[in-house]
Amino acid sequence: GYNRAARLLEQMEQSGLVSAMQSNGNREILVPAGKAGDDD
Repeated sequence: GYNRAARLLEQMEQSGLVSAMQSNGNREILVPAGKAGDDD
């Protein structure tokens, strides 16, 4: 539920995938599409 989603977002923020929460509650995606998880 919510707790797991919040934990995942915190991990994504620490990894540099998303920005910190802005004043309006939004986050910015910092990784270009197709780059996350590219292990090729």
